[in-house]
Parts: sequence; C-alpha cells; structure tokens
Amino acid sequence: MRKAFLFTDIEGSTRKWQEHQNGMRDALARHDEILSSCLEECGGLLVKHTGDGVMAVFEEEGDALLCALRIQTGIGEADWSDVGGLRVRIGIHLGEAQHRQADYFGPTVNRAARVMSAAWGGQVLVSDDAAGELPLPDGATLEDQGLHVLKDLLQPQRIFSLLHPGLSPCEFPPIRTISSRPQNLPVQPTPFVGREAEVARLREMLSNPDCRLLTILAPGGMGKTRLALQAAAESIDIFRDGVYFVPLENIESGLLIVPGIASALGFQFSGPRQETDQLLQHLSDKELLLVLDNFEHLTAEAGLVSTILRSSEGIRVLATSRHRLSLREEWIFELPGMGLPDETGEGDLECHDSTRLFLQNARRIEPSFDPSADTQRACISRICRMVEGLPLAIELASTWVRMLSCEEIESELARNIELLQASLADLPGRQRSMRAVFDYSWELLSEEERKALRKISVFRGGFDRDAALSISGTSLVSLSKLLDKSLLRKSSSGRRFELHGLLRQFSEEKLLQECRESEVSALLDAHSTHYAGLLSALRTSMDGGGQTDALEAIAGELENIRTGWKRSLELLDPEMIGTYTQGLGRFFEMRSRFREGLELFSEGEESLKRSVRQGPESSLDPSLQNRVAAVLAKQG
Repeated sequence: MRKAFLFTDIEGSTRKWQEHQNGMRDALARHDEILSSCLEECGGLLVKHTGDGVMAVFEEEGDALLCALRIQTGIGEADWSDVGGLRVRIGIHLGEAQHRQADYFGPTVNRAARVMSAAWGGQVLVSDDAAGELPLPDGATLEDQGLHVLKDLLQPQRIFSLLHPGLSPCEFPPIRTISSRPQNLPVQPTPFVGREAEVARLREMLSNPDCRLLTILAPGGMGKTRLALQAAAESIDIFRDGVYFVPLENIESGLLIVPGIASALGFQFSGPRQETDQLLQHLSDKELLLVLDNFEHLTAEAGLVSTILRSSEGIRVLATSRHRLSLREEWIFELPGMGLPDETGEGDLECHDSTRLFLQNARRIEPSFDPSADTQRACISRICRMVEGLPLAIELASTWVRMLSCEEIESELARNIELLQASLADLPGRQRSMRAVFDYSWELLSEEERKALRKISVFRGGFDRDAALSISGTSLVSLSKLLDKSLLRKSSSGRRFELHGLLRQFSEEKLLQECRESEVSALLDAHSTHYAGLLSALRTSMDGGGQTDALEAIAGELENIRTGWKRSLELLDPEMIGTYTQGLGRFFEMRSRFREGLELFSEGEESLKRSVRQGPESSLDPSLQNRVAAVLAKQG
C-alpha cells in the first residue's frame, strides 16, 4: 500500500551546534516535543530520528500535509533566540516501501529524503505523487516549482511548495536541486544504493580547498562512476559554475581529451589559437568541478590535468580510474567493496549495502521476488560475501533470479565466474560480464605485470612481501605497480596484500592457460614448501612464550596453509605431510577448533587412501591417523 513519508531537518544545524552547544541541547528537546505533538495529532508515526530531524510515515488515515503545516507553525511561534533562530525544512513523498523491523526501505524513502534536502528552512516541499493524492489543509495551496532533477539523479520530478497565510517566510530562493546549478550529470536508470559514508567522505574532501585533484581508485566493477556522479551531485552547491561529467571510456587518444572536456562544458572553439589554450582561457575564471571518468587508459596524458588545475584556482577534478594518475596534486580515495553481512548471514538484509543492492536489482527484474525464507536470505548473504561486495558482480548475479533459486546461483557462482554475465544493452561491452571487466584490465598491463598477477594467484587469503618474493619471485616494485593499478589492495593492517577473490580466480585461469605445466607445478610446490616451513617455525613458539603471536600468525595464514597442506597430500611427501599435520593439529587443539580439525584431517586421510600406491608403501602417515584419533577423543 502507498504511504506518505515525511522528512524534516534543522537548517544549518552543524553550525548551530558549534556556536551554541549548550543551547542546542534544550532547543532540540523543544523541537522534538513540537514534532511529536504534531505527528500524534495528524496520525503520523515517528519511524526514527535522522540526526537533527525525523522520518515519519502516514497511513491512509493520516494527514501528512496538515502535519507539515502544523510543524512549521509550531516552530515559527517558538522562541529560538538562545540558538540564533531555528528553521526546519520538510519534504513529503508518497509511494510504496519495504517495511522490516520497524523501519522502511527503498526508493520511495530515499526520494522523500531528497525532496526534503531541496527545501530551505521554513519551507515544505511536496513531490508530484504526494501532491496528486494528499488532501490540502484549509487555506493552503500548492505552488508549482517546475521539473527538477534531485540529487538522486533519477528522472526529473515536478516539485510543489506548500503555501499558507500562516507560514513565514512566504518567498524562498529557487529550491536546491541539481537543476539550480549548471551541470550535465546524466540521469540514472536505477536508484543509488548505500555508500552513505563514502559519499560523505568524498564531499568532505571536495570541500577542502587543498584537494584539487581527487581520484577514486578501484578495480573494474566497483561502482566508481556511479559513486563519482553521486558525490558530484551532493557537492554541486560548492561550485558556483556547476559540475560537469566528462566520459573518457571511448576516447582512445590523448588528443581527444580537450575536445571531450569542451563538449561536456558546451564550449565551442573558434579562431586559429590552439584548442588547449582556448579551453584554459575559458576555465580561467570558473569555479567548477570536472568529473573525468575512466581515466586508466589515458594516464600517459595525465599532465593535462595538472595544466588545467594551474590555469585556474577555482577548478577541481574528480577522476575515476583503475590506475593512479601519479601526479603531485593527486589525492587518492580507494573504494572498497560494499558493506557485507557477517559470516553467519544473520540480520536484516536491508541493513547492508551489498545485500540491499542484490534485493533492489532482483525485485526490479522479478517483481514477485521475496526471499522470506531464512535459507534464501542466508544464500544472498553468502553470494555477496563470495563476490566481496563487488557491485557489478552483485548486479550480474541478481539477474539470474528469473531462472535460478538463490541456492542455485550460489552453487553456480562457486564453480566459476561465467555466471556473472548479462546481456544488458545499456551497459558498455566491457561491463556485461566480470570476465570482460577483467579482460579489459588485463589488456592495460605490461607483460611483467601480467606475469606477476598470474603467479600471485597461487595465494589464498592474502600474503606478505616476503612470501611473494620467496614463492613467486615477485618483487616489491611489481607489487607496487599492481597496487597502483588497483589490482592489489593493502590489508587493514598495512602489512599484507590481498587479491579480490574473483580476480584471483581469473588470474589463476591465466596461469593454467598461459604457463607450462612444469612451471605451475614448481610454483605450487614452492608455495607448499614455504608454508610448511612457516608452520614448522611457529610450531615451537606455540608451546613457548610466543604462543599468542604464533597462533595469530597461523590464523592469518590459515588459507595459505590449508592450500599448502592439500598440495603436500598430492605430492605424497611424508615429511611435509607430517609437518603440516603436527602444526595444524596443535593449532586446532589450542584454539578448540575441533570440528574444523576433524573435517580437515578426515579429508586428508581419504585423499591419501585414494592416492597412495598399493603395496608396501600403502600405509597412511601415522601422525595423520593419530591426529584424527586425537580430535575424535577431544570431541568425546
């Protein structure tokens, strides 16, 4: 059922808290009393507080417009002199929304918040949907503010302002939408999901006068372009002359960058002067933001960006790229995957950005999609974790709900990345599958970088620089190049490198396809030997003074150690099997991870039974049998 959603916010509250901290505490309490009283009188339900405002919902019997009118009247009649005055802006929108755990989610809720953000203090803005269905209070009228693109970058919407003789002031500046400033930001086909913290941080950085060039750095499919557009929309009020989006993906030569920027600005060249000089002259007195999208294949021409920045102090650049631009002016914003549920998969899917994105896309493709069963919801959580919150992968996986259950999607995805493809006509060819995304990145690499990426695919769960050099011969310089091209990322501790799971799968395929079998075998053997040595070195410390550090070190390398252990079983190397068995057995015992240990060792025992040749050498490693028995004993 369609509901009316009302959002409020105190205009300039941040500044008021800074200047009147004590007064604002009392003022906010009085503000809340007024809002609560008006909501109760008009049949509204307070959903939650949103900073210094509220979100409320009105069922069929409620009266959102009357409530908004009474709120503004009540605020206007109160004395706010202790905080230098106080004005509230209000936005109202009507539509359907998902209701879970006493909260509401979905595009309708987001649109209501956007309508509110376009208002001035003391003003009530009403969407076209709400204006067409909600009853007007006595004496009130609606003034058409025209069609506006809101900061959600969806289709333009007609906005109305609620007028009444009891409201003051009656006149306001033009409402604060994207349409109020010069811009060419493209309208988006779907709502922006999540990333609130990232957008807020980018806006903060763009507000810093020292940050002239800001690069959103991430691998393909991470949502750099959509985030840049949203951050630009949110920051449009900072730039007097607006924001301009310059798509570079189809520009193959650096000579075409200047014409591309001019086209985005609506600037036409004339006369014999060089085009670059004409553009710089045009920009010299401007205060605007250039969004240079997909710069990775043009980084050799990055010097032009420096030239533009030097030509005018009012110009700032927000770039998106898989590679650093490597300029002295450059500030880096490394974009991670979307927020994930924990490993248990418990909790509301609407609480995590990644699962919200899956749900939004799935419901768009299959409107009847309703994963009410706990098993389905757990599958969605695991799918999002499998792709590590990569937005494009989540979108591509969700398209399969038309044909497959969530369990089947998870199962197919676990086998290979071929599932992650879709024939969406509005997506560039290089983004219609994760393989196409990775192929594009692969083509931009040098042969040295490709070699390094192939070899480090042997690692699981991350690695340190010493392991990379010892096992694969990958130097710190090569790691740095892959890091600059967003194909590697540093761990939160800063001491390890990580490779996205899907990219690791792609790189491992390249390793098996493009390297000799003997070379692959040598790499796997070196990996197994290295982690057997590490486990042996830590084995002594586990029973000594360095026990805690040793256990933490093993836990951090457990995925690599598991992989090395499986390789030792394939090699039928008794000494290496014994090293892994003793070290892992002691680790599982000291961490009380008996079930995990039993599963690992039982699988190893079965593997040896299948692999060992018949005859006098057919006996299993006794230490492995003893470990299985010990774990069983610990479990009673």
